[in-house]
Amino acid sequence: MFAADTFNIIGTSPPEFESSGTSKWEQNILKQMSAYNTLVNAHRNPHYVDRETKDTVLHALSRVWVDGVMRRNDIMEDLQYFVSKGVNLNWLNRDGHHPLAAFICNQDFRGSETGATLAKYIEILVWKDGKYADRNDININMMTRNGTTALYEAAVRAHVDCVRALIEAGANVNARISNISPYALQTV
Repeated sequence: MFAADTFNIIGTSPPEFESSGTSKWEQNILKQMSAYNTLVNAHRNPHYVDRETKDTVLHALSRVWVDGVMRRNDIMEDLQYFVSKGVNLNWLNRDGHHPLAAFICNQDFRGSETGATLAKYIEILVWKDGKYADRNDININMMTRNGTTALYEAAVRAHVDCVRALIEAGANVNARISNISPYALQTV
């Protein structure tokens, strides 16, 4: 089990997980179950936001297990559908991630994906109708609550295809990590 201080420093878990005594594996299963619940609710209301995790359907799609319940094409189709319905692309969830950062940071939830698949998810979030001339209403340089950009998160994870896709979309390669103290990030 992670210490409560670890959760507070990296800001990756809702407070109810801190004292519940659950392991990281159990927390991941709970987050995936919550993601599927959010996905079901979003098919009734595309602008649904989970009360506990503050996830939109886009955050939830970043956590679903690929080739388990959903296939890559299902995720791409759902992404296109919900982006076209105007789901907020700049919404910060309880983890402090906007959808762009969530897809990069939550790759472990989705199993084995190629870098090209992950870059395709990024492109769907960034570009309207797959056309590289018209961008969605997304802040490509938006910081996570930890003070990092999606480009930074992709670079430190060595997601070369994502880095390329983000730079092509206009991500600022000179953006600095924010000086926000991780201890100031504990509440949502």
